[in-house]
Amino acid sequence: MNSLTKLSAIDTSIMFFDAYNKHEIDEMIKLFADNGEIVFQPLGGDGKGKVSELGQAIWSQLIHSFPNISCEILKSKVDDEGNVICEVNFKGRQEDDFAGLANKGKSFDTDHVFVFKLNEQNLIDSLTVTWDHDDFCRQLS
Repeated sequence: MNSLTKLSAIDTSIMFFDAYNKHEIDEMIKLFADNGEIVFQPLGGDGKGKVSELGQAIWSQLIHSFPNISCEILKSKVDDEGNVICEVNFKGRQEDDFAGLANKGKSFDTDHVFVFKLNEQNLIDSLTVTWDHDDFCRQLS
């Protein structure tokens, strides 16, 4: 993978997080290939699906329940296979129930790892997201 291709891949991830911070879910999804897949790893089998369905649903509920949610890229790199790996910090204050977590008005501050697999057009074929789900729940309990 040449330097220009690596830069283009990183640009795609930056555009994704920029749209996330603006709460523009449609713009996030436009960065995916038509059959783009999402894996929210801590959720097991329930966390795997099409970005246009599962991704849209989870991100919509997150933004609704945490209207001030924001993220900051801490580190990013492109591995030998062309995957973009980003360490990202997320913060937000809960203002509505979320995924079985009753709203207690608490905030969370957790680091996530995002692994973007892109195609030749720099569209995201798949995205895997990992975080310490137990810590996330503990902060909101």
